Amino acid sequence: MAVALVGKLGLVAIKQISKPVASFVKREAKAHPMLAFPLEVAGGVTHRLSINFQRLVLGKSWLSAGSIHTMSPLTREHAIDQGAELLGESVIFGIAGATVAFELIRQNRAKEAASAKSEANERLKWEVRALAAPAGTRASPACSLPPPPFHTHTHRQRPHRRTS
Repeated sequence: MAVALVGKLGLVAIKQISKPVASFVKREAKAHPMLAFPLEVAGGVTHRLSINFQRLVLGKSWLSAGSIHTMSPLTREHAIDQGAELLGESVIFGIAGATVAFELIRQNRAKEAASAKSEANERLKWEVRALAAPAGTRASPACSLPPPPFHTHTHRQRPHRRTS
């Protein structure tokens, strides 16, 4: 119980740390000359998409390259700012997605461990019932004991099959 609580608090801490990490990535990406062009392109695409979606929501026509209405292009600085903003949001989204994936994997492992434990308990109960049966009835084919309620292998431990 305490381990799960500490794990969840750790995941919340990671989510809180992701925002300063994203702002650091944005700041460094804006200053890096090699990332200026990709950020400018991403910012321009983001700007065009947002304008088109706003027009679509308002019931106006979609702006295309040959349309009558035109869209004012962003300045280079604004495009880089929007591209860096997109990069920062992507970092936050990526960290949140990784956190969710980690939590799902952890929960699945906990479920598998609980399932294996309950299967082992069922196996032990069946063996105790088999040993508690009278000595003469253990080997007889008319034994009243039910077959064991467990599988002999899990999805990870499949029996080896020979192919001839």
